[in-house]
Amino acid sequence: MVYMLIGYKPGETMEEIFYRYRRLMDAGCMPYPMVYNNENRELKRFQRWAIMPFHEWIPWEQFGKPYKRRSRARKATA
Repeated sequence: MVYMLIGYKPGETMEEIFYRYRRLMDAGCMPYPMVYNNENRELKRFQRWAIMPFHEWIPWEQFGKPYKRRSRARKATA
C-alpha cells in the first residue's frame, strides 16, 4: 500500500490524479489516496472509489452518479 496525496498541488487536474493512480496500479502498488483539501467533494468521491474495491467493477465515470430505480406499481388493496 502506498499513500497518494491528492488535492495539494494548486491546479491539479483529475487527469493528473488518474495518471498517478494508474502508474501506481501498474507498478503493483495499492494506492491509498489521501485528500489534502477535505472540502473538495470530487476528491473525496475519488478517494472512496479507490479505497473501497469499487474501482474493480465500477468505472469512475459511473461511480457516484444517481441511478434510476424501477418503480414498482403498487396494487390498491381494498
